Amino acid sequence: VTLLQAGECPQIGWATPGCRPGNRNGVGDDSVSWGADGVRGKIWHEGSKGWGVRWRNGDVIGCAADLELGELWFGVNGEWAAAISGCSPKWGAGLFPAMSGASMGVVVHLTPRFAGPALDFVHVGSFPSQLLDEDYNGKIVLGTQA
Repeated sequence: VTLLQAGECPQIGWATPGCRPGNRNGVGDDSVSWGADGVRGKIWHEGSKGWGVRWRNGDVIGCAADLELGELWFGVNGEWAAAISGCSPKWGAGLFPAMSGASMGVVVHLTPRFAGPALDFVHVGSFPSQLLDEDYNGKIVLGTQA
């Protein structure tokens, strides 16, 4: 995800189909999602813990998942800075990229890489956002409304 405008409370990461962001709950605020927030410097999953990483407009936020080891990784500009382990029992129903926040502008880059047999498709859940532009150098550009 390229951060065009950080906005308020951006939480970018992973969710299972049971995640329901909204009403002041973001990605990682529950037990079935995990999020990174570089504006407030926190990692979110059933609450928050300090991360110490700060995002700036133009940063590229990376999210990676090792489905076999049950680990999720978060990074900025190619530097992986956080890992969460022991996640796999919660994602038995599937895992997909997710984000929440307000007044954000982002470019979403989806590059699935599989160590095992390739899947027929990658499920990307619905984002509570407004599609701004479908052709930003071949990427999808999303922006949320405050």
